[in-house]
Amino acid sequence: MRRGRPADAGDPVDLAELRVRARQLYRDSASDGTPVTGKQLAAACGMSPRWARARIAEARHGPTETPANPAGLAAV
Repeated sequence: MRRGRPADAGDPVDLAELRVRARQLYRDSASDGTPVTGKQLAAACGMSPRWARARIAEARHGPTETPANPAGLAAV
């Protein structure tokens, strides 16, 4: 098993779903008044603390998904 990847995460879709779940876990814990730490989130997701800290940062600073029209250009 490679470091930083859960044993069952074989494709990018699994990792994308895991990122979404991790951000939600953090948001839920923060709304309860006891936000999880990077270590706790890493353990819950089977990932590295560095990976978990990145998900916490994403959860704190808003969505990271790319919009369908990233430049905000109007259709011609």
